[in-house]
Amino acid sequence: MRSIAVISVYLFFSFHATAQNLADENVAFETFLVKLAWKNHPTAAVYNSKLKIADLGIKQAKLGYLDAALPFLSYSNVSTPFNGSVTDGFSGGGGFAFGVSFRIAPLYLTEHNVAIAEENKKIAKLEKADGKLEIQTKVLTLYQQYISAQRVVEERLKMESEARENQKLVLTLFKKDAAEYEDVNAVSGSYYKATEDRVRAETEVILAKIALEEWIGVNLEEAREQFGGEE
Repeated sequence: MRSIAVISVYLFFSFHATAQNLADENVAFETFLVKLAWKNHPTAAVYNSKLKIADLGIKQAKLGYLDAALPFLSYSNVSTPFNGSVTDGFSGGGGFAFGVSFRIAPLYLTEHNVAIAEENKKIAKLEKADGKLEIQTKVLTLYQQYISAQRVVEERLKMESEARENQKLVLTLFKKDAAEYEDVNAVSGSYYKATEDRVRAETEVILAKIALEEWIGVNLEEAREQFGGEE
């Protein structure tokens, strides 16, 4: 009994560990898909471009300081008397002077424009962060829809197989006069309906896959290869 108990505990933890590893791998792959979407989808490029435009807006606004500044260069020729000279002569003197003055109105306007540009950059950053959440939500939703569609196909395949086996059984009984024609029609109808449901489910998988690939920018198979290469 102890051996059976030990084996049972071992199998339980082994199964739990395997399931946990699969869950962790699935979460990691979902994160990878989100990264692909942010890299490849045009929406991400739009948010990145808006942020670059905001940076350029700040630089452009700061150029206003040049308009507000007024550099000047002047030359002065001032004559000064000789101290202690016996004559009334004057010595020549003078030089160049350079400076910068600022016009108050353009300076104030430039500071105002720079403040607006910096606020626009903050908005662009917030929009980019919101865009990342939007892409993450969209990709994760589409991936879960794809996984769910695959599970539906698996169930439809089982139902189709069971319906097919029922049809074979009834046809065998019908040949032995152990089943009625109505029974054959009923099981055949069930089988055809199960086949139709399976085909419809497979179509949903294809559509879900296409929708996901539109966001991540590559085929899902290629994404799995890239993900495997990063591990």
